Amino acid sequence: MNTFNRRTLLGLGAATAAAITLPGCSGKSGPMRVSWYGPDPVTKALNKALEAWKSSGGAEYAAESAPFDDYWDKLATQTSGNNAPDVLRMSMSYFSDYAGRSALKDLGSLGIDTTGLDKDVASSGVADGKNYGVGQSSISYAMYVDEAAVKRAGGTVPAQGWTWDAFAEFARDYSGSIQGSYGSTDQAGNFQLFEVYARQHGTELFSDDGGKLATSKETVQEWFQYWAGLRDAKAAPPQNISAETTAIEKSLVAKGKAPLQFGWVQQVTFYQPLV
Repeated sequence: MNTFNRRTLLGLGAATAAAITLPGCSGKSGPMRVSWYGPDPVTKALNKALEAWKSSGGAEYAAESAPFDDYWDKLATQTSGNNAPDVLRMSMSYFSDYAGRSALKDLGSLGIDTTGLDKDVASSGVADGKNYGVGQSSISYAMYVDEAAVKRAGGTVPAQGWTWDAFAEFARDYSGSIQGSYGSTDQAGNFQLFEVYARQHGTELFSDDGGKLATSKETVQEWFQYWAGLRDAKAAPPQNISAETTAIEKSLVAKGKAPLQFGWVQQVTFYQPLV
């Protein structure tokens, strides 16, 4: 495996990634259905905002929410059955797919004022020249660390400058020191983190037109071998345990079973009360 002396572990992970709010095309009557993903703090904040909107004269609404992974399974089923929510939260990971198959309404004729948004955020809801959503934010990928857990294990809190080799060594050392715990969560299926890894190998993940994989198959293979090695060393959990940690509240770092967790930078407010 290569060692990247001049790169920090997440040094190339500052790409824009926006969550957007947009209307679907369910065509159903009744209260306006509003749907989103996220943990309890997100649900509380959005319920408060919706109540304020309703009290100021807004229409009746029915709220729907789910953890991230469950949300997309449910939304795919709803969309295929022409029963999608009227207003929904959309991850940029899925936006082009839903926009490309006419599951979202073009907002261009509604006169929504986005001049107060950062230009990259404002344009994040545009696909094929049409505006399908209103951007929420521009965020970066991050690593969260349970400092107290690391110190209890006699380790040092991670600092800038880590290589992937150093990360693997930390994960193995930690799991060997704390029985029943893992040095890291398993990130083999983490698309955003693999994008960082691909850039550290000198390529973008996809070609400019998005139609072709730009990184090499050797890089893909190396990535999966890296995480398989950590699983074999019990420095990352087996797949059956990872499958049970889809919600933030069920994550290994929240349960005290791992000191490290990857996620979007704003999620620190979700993990902090749990750790």
